[in-house]
Amino acid sequence: MRKRLVVFLLLGALLMVGCIQERKSSAGDYEEFLRSYLDLLVKGDFDKAANMMLNSSGDPLSGSKKEKWISMVEYAGGVDSYKIIKSEGIDEDAFTSAGAPFKEGKSFTVEISTGGTKTNTTYFVVRYNDKLWIWLDPLTESLLEMAPSP
Repeated sequence: MRKRLVVFLLLGALLMVGCIQERKSSAGDYEEFLRSYLDLLVKGDFDKAANMMLNSSGDPLSGSKKEKWISMVEYAGGVDSYKIIKSEGIDEDAFTSAGAPFKEGKSFTVEISTGGTKTNTTYFVVRYNDKLWIWLDPLTESLLEMAPSP
């Protein structure tokens, strides 16, 4: 009887630890998510891509900012192709200094090809509320606020 009690207590403790423990993503999860986002840009499905984005407050991109972002990407000619060049983890302090509520993420340098022109762009993939998102950094968000409505 005592052995059973000890086993049940240990099992309960393990279950509690499992429930409390934060989920950590592997680097592959972040890259796979970014690829699905970039594939939407290549296909021209900008609305779905915009639905994968968060602002620095942790709110999904919506309203006029979403419309401006879609208009900006359409005006730029979309994305013909991409190549992920490198990735780096993002320190939690970087999020804190940016005023963002995220604790976990990776930055990716991506070569984007549009109309024969290649440019390098940095994308931030973050985990927020146990879901991966593309983070619209404060600078880009400010530019969208200043942009004229489509």
